Amino acid sequence: MEDMEHRLKPTTMENKRFIIEGKLLPYFGRLKVCDIDTIKIRKWQNELISYRGEDGKPFSQTYLKTVNNQLSALMNYAVSHYHLAFNPCKAAGSMGKSKAEEMHIWTQEQYEQFSGAIQKSSVKLAFDMLFYTGMRSGELLALTPADILPSKRVDINKNYAKVKGEELFLEPKTPKAKRCISIPDFLYDDIHKYISKLYGIGKGDRIFYFTKSALEKEIKRASEKAGLTPIRVHDLRHPYVKPTTKKITTFFEDFRAAA
Repeated sequence: MEDMEHRLKPTTMENKRFIIEGKLLPYFGRLKVCDIDTIKIRKWQNELISYRGEDGKPFSQTYLKTVNNQLSALMNYAVSHYHLAFNPCKAAGSMGKSKAEEMHIWTQEQYEQFSGAIQKSSVKLAFDMLFYTGMRSGELLALTPADILPSKRVDINKNYAKVKGEELFLEPKTPKAKRCISIPDFLYDDIHKYISKLYGIGKGDRIFYFTKSALEKEIKRASEKAGLTPIRVHDLRHPYVKPTTKKITTFFEDFRAAA
């Protein structure tokens, strides 16, 4: 882990550490790496596949795949650097799926139902920004007044994360993630009204001070109140998919193209 800390983002390392400490060490922690064989790996896989939480739900297929990939990555590292003869994960086979079977999305009408069930104006504005721009939640939480441009565009140039209590401003997920997004007039006006009410806020201060987990809790609460099937915050990025190109676009982009 120490070797990889110099090569990966803090958020990526935290996710890896969480999986290794929670899903790998309890099962394999007392074993030598060379004693982990295909039979032990398949028994471990079967335990995870059979697991059910308090709500009776299993781990998602994509999560199972992610956990399995972490074990395989550790074994590959041992092969490359510690003379392990081969990676037993390859013979054991994988579990889970790389992609979710379906993408859950809301139409604009459904989103408006959800939005009407939100109580706090700051939270409603945050969800409006997510839905109408397609930005990621980390990008939203990193926004400052300086990022709201007079041209009615939002400058996406950083990502916010909190790791072990430390607040971090990171580079966007990919080089192409640095971008400017056009926003509709009403949203531009709403965010300026909101910023004007934040006493003493500076050009480089964060606009929204809640957390990703708070957004997840609110989308579940408000969607259930509105009589909607809850979706993930991340799924708000994908309200519309163009069937011919499979290109994901925001509602505002589709509206502008049709206007």
